[in-house]
Amino acid sequence: MKRYIQRALICLSLALFTINLNAQSLEDQIAGTWNTEDGDSSIIKMYKSQDGTWVGKIVSTDVTRSIGKFLFVEGVFNAEENVIEGTIVIPDKEWRIATTLSIEEPGVLTVLGQKFLLSKTFYWKRGA
Repeated sequence: MKRYIQRALICLSLALFTINLNAQSLEDQIAGTWNTEDGDSSIIKMYKSQDGTWVGKIVSTDVTRSIGKFLFVEGVFNAEENVIEGTIVIPDKEWRIATTLSIEEPGVLTVLGQKFLLSKTFYWKRGA
């Protein structure tokens, strides 16, 4: 019986450790450059800022005045849902849209924006 309890505790510990690794790997997967491929074919650099929140900066776009501006701000990792929740800011219009980032398949970032009762999903592909 004692051995059974030890094995059960070891299995439980390994399962929790694996869940923790998967949660951290989402953050590792999101860091880097992403091609929006929706409309203006922008390239967004996603990274963790000094204050620990996730941000996305426009590094290339057809709209040159938007280069260097932040598109995604205030991103916070939600370990329970394995997503990053933050805000998309449309640079020229200064609109703020509640956004959830997730990776449902390798190399594709799912960007879900919600404003009032409306929502739209975009799929960004991993940049080179």
